[in-house]
Amino acid sequence: MLKRIFATLLVLLLLLIALPFVLWGIAKWRGASAEDRAALALMSESWQPAGHNAFVDFWLAAYPVPEAERQALLDADVRLFEQQGQNYQRASTATEKWPSEPLSGEDRAMFCRLNDEKTCLATVRQDLPGFAALVARHQARIRRIETASGGDYILSPFPEHDNKPFLDMRLSYLPATRYAVQFVQGDKQAALASVCVRIADWRRLGANSSGLFEAVLAIESSGKGYGQLALAMLAELPADVPLPGACEQAFAQPLEEEASLCNAMRGEFRFVSEAAWPQLEAEFTARGEDINNYPFFDKDMTRADMAARFAPYCQAENIRRWHQDISALTHAYYWPGMLRLACAANYIGCVLGGIVPPDYDKYSRRLLDRNALLRLMGGVVWLRGQPELLAHPERIPAAMPQEYRLGERALGFDAQKQTLVLTSTTGGQTWEAPLPASRL
Repeated sequence: MLKRIFATLLVLLLLLIALPFVLWGIAKWRGASAEDRAALALMSESWQPAGHNAFVDFWLAAYPVPEAERQALLDADVRLFEQQGQNYQRASTATEKWPSEPLSGEDRAMFCRLNDEKTCLATVRQDLPGFAALVARHQARIRRIETASGGDYILSPFPEHDNKPFLDMRLSYLPATRYAVQFVQGDKQAALASVCVRIADWRRLGANSSGLFEAVLAIESSGKGYGQLALAMLAELPADVPLPGACEQAFAQPLEEEASLCNAMRGEFRFVSEAAWPQLEAEFTARGEDINNYPFFDKDMTRADMAARFAPYCQAENIRRWHQDISALTHAYYWPGMLRLACAANYIGCVLGGIVPPDYDKYSRRLLDRNALLRLMGGVVWLRGQPELLAHPERIPAAMPQEYRLGERALGFDAQKQTLVLTSTTGGQTWEAPLPASRL
C-alpha cells in the first residue's frame, strides 16, 4: 500500500515537472492565437500612397536647401543613420553646406502658437509693425514650411530603431503669423485664401501620415490652429463677401478617411514592435547568444500580441462609427494578462505586452473633436447665406442642419459673445465659433 502511494506521488511529481515542458511545447506549436494573427495581418498591411512625400521638406525646413537637392540630402542622412544606429545625432548633413538660418529665442516666442488662447489676429494687433518685421525676417523659412505642408503624405524613410529620428515640427505653425499680419494690414481675401489652403493641406496630411505625432499635429493644425483662425477672419468679413475658392475644400464636410487614425497607428505599431529588436539582438550577440533561440521569447508571437492593442484603430466598423461622431470603441483592446497558454513559450513577450502604453484613445477623441469643429465651420459658412437667422441668432441652434453637428454634440448660442458653442456630451472639446460678420 505504501509503495503504491509513493509510486503515485512519484508519477504526479514527474507529471508536475513535465507539465511546464508540455505546456511550452503546445504553446510553441500553437503560436499566436487566431485573433492575434488577424490583428498582426491587419496592422502589417503595406501603405505606399501616391504623390509627394512631405517628409523630405519638413526634415530640411530649417535649412535653405534648393528643392532639387533635398532628396539627395535626405538619402544621405538615412544612410548615415543606418551606419551609426545608436550613435546617430539628429542634425542633418545639410548643415555642412546649408547652415540653418538663425531663429532667436525671442523671435521664436513672438510667433503665434498652435495652442495660444488668443487668436493670432488679436496677438498681431498688439504690435503690427513688430510682427510685420518678424515675418519679413523669416520669410524664407515660412515659405519652406508652406511648401512642406503642401505635400500629399508623410512617410518616414528611416528604418525602425529606438534611436530613430522623428520630424521636428514645432515650427510648422509659423505661416499663421504671416497670414494674420496680411489680414490686419488689409489684404483680407488673400490672407483668408492662404489660411484655407493650409486647412486643406493639414486635413490631407492628417489622414495620410505614417507617424502618430505627425498625424496628431496635422489634426490640431487644421482645427484648433488654422480652423479657428479662419473663423476669426470670417467674423471680421461681411457675410455677403464671396469666399476665396480655396475655402470650398477647407470647409467641406470630413471624409470617412479623415475619421481614421489607421495609417498613423500602423506606423506607431511598427515602431513599438520593431524598434527595440536591433538593440536587443546586439546585447544578446555580445553575450554570445541568439535572442531568436531564447526559449521563453518569440518575436513573432510578441508582435502579434502587440498588434492586438492597435488593431481596433484600423477596424472598418470603428472608422464608420468615428465618421458618425460616435466616440466609443467597439472591440476595444484589453490586456489579457499572463495566465494564458501563449505566455508559457513567450513569457518575456507577454511581459513586454503588459507594459502600460500611452492613452491612444485620447488621440481618436481629438480626431473626433477636430471633425466636429470642421462640421461647425461648414455650418458657419452656411450661415453666411442665411440673413434671417443672422438677424435672430438665438434661432440658429434649432435651425442648423444636422450635417453640421453630428453625434454626441449639443449646439448652443452665447448671446453675450455672439458665438455658437458646440459641446461634447462625452467629455470632449467644446468649440466656440463667432458668428459671421459679428466682429465688424
